[in-house]
Amino acid sequence: MLTHGIAFDGSSIQGFRGIEDSDMVMRPVLETAFVDPFMAVPTLAVSCSVFEPNGTRFERDPRYIAEKAEAYLASSGIATTAYFGPELEFFIFDDVRFESTNRGAFYAVDSEEAMWNTGNGEKNLGYQVKNKGGYFPVPPIDTQQDIRTEMVKELMNAGIRVERHHHEVATAGQAEINFRFNTLTRTADTVMTYKYIIRNVARKYGKTVTFMPKPVFGDNGSGMHVHQSLFDGDTPLFFEQDRYGNMSDIALHYIAAFCITRLQFWPFQTQARILTSAWSRVMKRLSIWSSQKATAALPFVYRLRWSRRRPHASSSAHRTARPTRISRLQPC
Repeated sequence: MLTHGIAFDGSSIQGFRGIEDSDMVMRPVLETAFVDPFMAVPTLAVSCSVFEPNGTRFERDPRYIAEKAEAYLASSGIATTAYFGPELEFFIFDDVRFESTNRGAFYAVDSEEAMWNTGNGEKNLGYQVKNKGGYFPVPPIDTQQDIRTEMVKELMNAGIRVERHHHEVATAGQAEINFRFNTLTRTADTVMTYKYIIRNVARKYGKTVTFMPKPVFGDNGSGMHVHQSLFDGDTPLFFEQDRYGNMSDIALHYIAAFCITRLQFWPFQTQARILTSAWSRVMKRLSIWSSQKATAALPFVYRLRWSRRRPHASSSAHRTARPTRISRLQPC
């Protein structure tokens, strides 16, 4: 099994294969293995890499994509390693209901901590978490200390180095458990194991976990902030003493490229507002790039149209200039 892998049907996994070409092979990645704590019979859980029947890697295997990205970074000469440290946030609900049929649709979530349960008609001790008041109370307001602690213990038993856990900002049982950063592929493996363990511990308590970004209207959603860094061997490439924020040019270029890549998928007017505001702040605070280099770093330049308005009659001798709107986009 370790040498040749295990055959499986790729056509049954959405996006992998058509039914006419469904034979695929997965090989266990031993460093991801852990004893599954949720099985009655001792069971080893392990992540796998996906291969073609002829032994070559499958191009759409997420682990292979991550490994190729790491290899490309090393070959670029920019850095030897990139580290990623995500902060996963999630909600622990007591009840989840949803339906979508030809007669109607609805969804409903519930938690004993939720602010909307202050008048639920049953026995109530009044310790509900207020909207945006969940960062981070002690018990009895925080009812999930023990469940998060058990989650942490099982994560550690699976080989994950946990750094902290706490209640998050939102009402209705929002939580966060952080683990130590690692390389791209190993961090992605850890996230998969993390979600598996978190969901199953919650189920033991008769609860359910969701990592969806916005399950509760009118309160904070769940994000996954990802701390990132580049190293050359043991040397951190984002650090440079006595610069703004002790940040090197590589760190600033990294941020700029990352932001521009994300902005490509947003509407132009949104891009305009964000870039106009962000770029003015960057130039004001840093003042380290020449205007020529700054312009070259952007895919386009935003041109502001200014207009004048008349103040009240009592001060008609004065005129005030203000920006009214972004008039057009000019390519560089």
